[in-house]
Amino acid sequence: MVSQSGYPLARSARIAVHEQATLLLRMLAYTVGEAHFDEAINRFYIRHRFGEADLEDFQAALEAVSGRSLHRFFSQFFYGTDRIDVALEAWEMRETPAGYLVDVAVARLGEGIVPVTVEVRDEAGQRYLQRWDGELPRDTLRFLVQTPVAGIALDPDEYLLELDRQNNYSSDIYRVRPFFYWPKQRESLGSQPMA
Repeated sequence: MVSQSGYPLARSARIAVHEQATLLLRMLAYTVGEAHFDEAINRFYIRHRFGEADLEDFQAALEAVSGRSLHRFFSQFFYGTDRIDVALEAWEMRETPAGYLVDVAVARLGEGIVPVTVEVRDEAGQRYLQRWDGELPRDTLRFLVQTPVAGIALDPDEYLLELDRQNNYSSDIYRVRPFFYWPKQRESLGSQPMA
């Protein structure tokens, strides 16, 4: 589809120019934790408010507060072009005396390695969350839920700057977009076969 400007990828270009930095910072805050991110931003501002700072200074501030190396994150997403794509491959549920045991198979399809929240929601509306570090290309997470599963989602709050969200859900999910995204006002986020 060609936009009004004649450039076929105008929407992608607009996201890359205007929204990517914000989305990347949101993903960074998710990775280190909101409290660490807020504290690092405050320290960074106080230290550099009357001088110059660069990306290495920003990374150092985040590492000092969070106590972890962010070399991989910065090399992947600030200096590199690694793609993020996580997928729900399959899931299985079995009843036990303690409740329902749910095994969720997840996969990292892109090169980007980031943590991701895996959510299992049961029929009673209870949410069960686990964080998968994404280090392995594939992994299985186990949940114990009280009632049968109603749905499973990877990155349910959409923190990741991900290429394809259609493979993140166990059932059809629809996202309603604002009126100015007319071509995608009702976007199906796909469905995965249930085991």
